[in-house]
Amino acid sequence: MSLPVYPTLPGLTYTVIKAPEFNTLDMRAPNAYEVRIQQTINPTWNFTFIYDFLHDFFWGGYQLVSELRTLMDFFLQVGGKAGSFLFTDPDDNYVGPALSTATWQPSFTYPLNYGILDSANHWQQITGAGTTASSIPSFNHSGGPTSDGTATWTDRGVYSGGFPNVPLAQLSLVSDGAGNYYSPIQRTLGGFFYEDVTDLNGGITVYLNGVLKTVGPDYTVGGPGLALPTHSYMGMYLAWPTGIAAWQAAHTYATNATILDPAGHIQKVTGGGGGASGSSIPVFNDSGGTTTDGALTWTDQGYNLGPTGPVTAQFNFYFRVRFESDSQDFEKFLGVGSAAANIGQGGGYWTIGGSEGQNGSGTLKLTTARPTPL
Repeated sequence: MSLPVYPTLPGLTYTVIKAPEFNTLDMRAPNAYEVRIQQTINPTWNFTFIYDFLHDFFWGGYQLVSELRTLMDFFLQVGGKAGSFLFTDPDDNYVGPALSTATWQPSFTYPLNYGILDSANHWQQITGAGTTASSIPSFNHSGGPTSDGTATWTDRGVYSGGFPNVPLAQLSLVSDGAGNYYSPIQRTLGGFFYEDVTDLNGGITVYLNGVLKTVGPDYTVGGPGLALPTHSYMGMYLAWPTGIAAWQAAHTYATNATILDPAGHIQKVTGGGGGASGSSIPVFNDSGGTTTDGALTWTDQGYNLGPTGPVTAQFNFYFRVRFESDSQDFEKFLGVGSAAANIGQGGGYWTIGGSEGQNGSGTLKLTTARPTPL
């Protein structure tokens, strides 16, 4: 079931507070020695809003505009602090751009933030979406823009194989120990701390070592709730298929056929090709040796190394949040006309903690709501 999205309304002032919060146990001994245990991997985000005004106007008995009722209705819809919903933080809702090693194409419509490598090995990024010209432009290599048909490129510097240009767009590549690989979908504010994303706002563009990948054949999007040994994710992830089947009982395998054993090693048929496997899975040799299995002989090919990175991605995302309280104060500070008479204009202006507020709680607060693990 999809979650509702918090409405974007006028009247929200710049008195916005965004506070990350962790849950840390602090145990202090009599000699003042402290042991601190971090209880959460991902922070809880707390948003505090003040609405200076919310319209609530009528004309002839008909509602003209009412941000007040929109917000009230949304609060009732989610049941106060009971229900989760999605919030777009206008200052923090995008990861990327991912770096592509694709080259320039003529008369091609590029989307905003798309990147290419030019002939001088500079990364050029679309900062004005449009369609390229019929012939390649002379790209700026000093950090400036280049006009190209109706598109505009901006130079982002020399590219090197280590992807130093895009630390904010990189995703990790994690093995589960059984030969399967995953990439948690994460965002980072400055390249030092990676936080799990729980809800995408639209699609995701993924590159593996600079080459564009396609959802379905190349990867699948899963989550929230992935948990791997030594890792705990409460967000979304990419699953990279191995393309190698698991062992099957009483199955006929040809010479050089491969399977992925339970330890994540690739085993290849090197003897008895055309014969059948046994009725129960053998204990495979994972040290480079052979394993007898019914009429077959398997030879260990080593651990499945999985896809070759780095993985880079670009996407928009939501924060998954709840209201902090089950009640919310809305204050009317200015009345206009009389709605009861059904003639003329009626209604007025309302506030949540704005400059005209006097008796209410003062603010509207949202707090992170993590999804239940799958």
